[in-house]
Amino acid sequence: TGALRRFCLEQAWARAKRLDDALQARALSAGPASIALFVEACPAPALVVAQDCRILRVNAAARQWMRAEDAGIVGQSFEHLFQVRSTPPLASILEQFGRGVAAVFPARLVSVRPGRVIVASANLCPAAVTGPDDFSFLVLVDTFAAR
Repeated sequence: TGALRRFCLEQAWARAKRLDDALQARALSAGPASIALFVEACPAPALVVAQDCRILRVNAAARQWMRAEDAGIVGQSFEHLFQVRSTPPLASILEQFGRGVAAVFPARLVSVRPGRVIVASANLCPAAVTGPDDFSFLVLVDTFAAR
């Protein structure tokens, strides 16, 4: 009876694990996935930036690329760390995001650091929009070079 009880418990445990995995998979596919989950899973440098240009989140690739820790990046002004060169200008892009325009805008990022200049191609796209003064956007870095 002890062996039968153990077998039943192991089967129940395995079934519970499968059901938990299925529930997590369904939760991610049923609705919008968390922006934080998306950013952390992204293999390229990615940043979440608020409408006032404060950096809200960076992934591991971005921390490595910028050679900084979360404490040195999160809360900083995106415009303070990077010059954004895009057509249309960043202010116009942010206005469009605030109006709910779902578009991707290519941009060139330039950052001057002690002893080096970083130039990167990136895409800017809305992440979460709840109103014209309450939204965030993603900065997804495509390619970069340090000089």
